[in-house]
Amino acid sequence: MNISFLQIVFCNNVSLNNISEKPHISDKLENSSAGQFIDHVFFFNPSHQEYQFNLSLIKNERYGVKLAIKTPNVLIDIQTKLIGPDVDEDGQNDVFILAEGTLGSIEEGEDPISCSSSFGCALSSDEYKLIISGNTAQNVNLHIKITDDGISYSNDFLLRDVNAYDLSKSREYYHDLEDDKNYEIYIARTNSIVIENYAYVDVSVFDKDNHEFPILQHEPLFVVYGEKTEIFGTSLKGQYRIEINVDTNIDTVNLLFVLIKKDNIGDGPEENPQQESNPTETENEITFNVPYALYLGVGAIILGAVIVTMVTLSKTKTQVMR
Repeated sequence: MNISFLQIVFCNNVSLNNISEKPHISDKLENSSAGQFIDHVFFFNPSHQEYQFNLSLIKNERYGVKLAIKTPNVLIDIQTKLIGPDVDEDGQNDVFILAEGTLGSIEEGEDPISCSSSFGCALSSDEYKLIISGNTAQNVNLHIKITDDGISYSNDFLLRDVNAYDLSKSREYYHDLEDDKNYEIYIARTNSIVIENYAYVDVSVFDKDNHEFPILQHEPLFVVYGEKTEIFGTSLKGQYRIEINVDTNIDTVNLLFVLIKKDNIGDGPEENPQQESNPTETENEITFNVPYALYLGVGAIILGAVIVTMVTLSKTKTQVMR
């Protein structure tokens, strides 16, 4: 049986060794590295098949769970799940499956002896529960390790947020952007979903005049922390609105959204650009643009009139002299 690795997003300090006992954590939510993380070998057998750990997690942190069998010639069906603090209308907490399958070493190559998964969070809380269940008919020593892998996307950014989505909920972000600049949209799914479920994302950007620019259209989010990125350029300076919608068949999908300023496109618009028209009116005069051919016609008429006048005067002078 293959291991199905799934991953998520939640938040900070993990208290260890106090199994099924809420740790004393008050002021440690600001820095997960200050806490003691789980890194211990636990015993499983037919009568001892589950361990529960109370976790304190922080939004935008990224964590890892690693499991490894430390005794040979055994099989164990494991499930790792994270229970969130949120409660829905039916009084049920969000449940995220991190890993599910068989670990073992009876037949080499048949089943893996270790697995790892990542998770993060859309809400800071000290009320998360990590439950690791192991169904086995043997005595098994299993190494369980929780790691703090740092902040999700710690590069330079204008906006960064992890939030929960469902079919009835979209998210809008507002930010002042400059004109003639390139910006990057970064989207990643941060929670686990089983194979038969799906999640697609749509992202649109609206400028200050409410012009819509579709950035991502029904993009599939197959892999946890498998990012989708797209670059867009701005024409107008002002407040922009970024709208995110998710199409999914599960209750909750957590998404990491990041807005990044990239580089300049141009030097900016001209100051007070003038649009020419015909005719053009200025403040003190009206100017008409006359075709060149008309100038030639008028000139020919004037020249003809001058010649006729000169000829007439010449005849008149001749008659007078006679």
